[in-house]
Amino acid sequence: MKIKIQKKPKYKTKNTIAITFIYNKQLSDLTNGIELFNLFKEQGFFPEKYSALSTLRKKRPITFERLNELLSQIWLPIYVNVEDTWILDSIEIYRDTAPKYWGNIYRDYLRTSTVAGVGDAVYQSTIALFVEADTLAGSSLNCLENIIGGLIKYSNADFARIQYYSSYEMWESGCLREPRVTLGSRSLSKNLPDLHNISVWGKSYIELFGKEKIINAPCYKVEELSSGVMWMQLSPDVYNEKGCWTALTDTREKIKAYLNNNAFFDPKLPHDYKYNIPKFDLSDIRKPLKISEESSF
Repeated sequence: MKIKIQKKPKYKTKNTIAITFIYNKQLSDLTNGIELFNLFKEQGFFPEKYSALSTLRKKRPITFERLNELLSQIWLPIYVNVEDTWILDSIEIYRDTAPKYWGNIYRDYLRTSTVAGVGDAVYQSTIALFVEADTLAGSSLNCLENIIGGLIKYSNADFARIQYYSSYEMWESGCLREPRVTLGSRSLSKNLPDLHNISVWGKSYIELFGKEKIINAPCYKVEELSSGVMWMQLSPDVYNEKGCWTALTDTREKIKAYLNNNAFFDPKLPHDYKYNIPKFDLSDIRKPLKISEESSF
């Protein structure tokens, strides 16, 4: 009997900083699309490649001129495929030089009375970046901090998180074990998956937990930002393993118990358990934009 030796690891993992912003800004508006990518460009985070459409995942070189053309055609309506018409639901972006990252910009939505996905729906938009922590140093770290500040001003987020994950934690997540690194707005319609080193609470969560309770949380720092959102930081260590998921276990559980609003996922509870969730202002209602299947990407 021959024993097969796998030369390459099943999961290629790196120390990663996961950044997620979930918000209600109208991504179907071309002006807002250009504003977002101008922000990436100004802060040194402009992507080098992109892919679009769930069926066309080939990475293509990106320039701001090419992106502007893409946005003017199909800037992020809800995904649906009706009568041989492709509808874009996300753009995946990649950067292969420092600061290295991959990410996506997409919508999760809650259907109201849609028919074949064409009718009205309410939804939140998501910007997610997964940055290789080891490529951050000096100016690259400044770029990251600037892009986070810029996204806070841009998005008026319902919720945002920033969390350092070690390579092992990324591997655990890839095996579908804790921690759950990915985060989408559809999960927020059920519960908060967990508490992260940095959480940015928007209006809906401030009302759920109570502003005074958030301000007085026994953690490293809580700050009300000029946009009205609350910045809660559990540890001063954001960009190294002292601030990774495992290192913050005790602090994270203490703050969750303090907030105590039955909003965080608990694996010990039944699958159909009803958690407390905010009343989101999902008022950004748009119908999909349609483009020809022959359009060039």
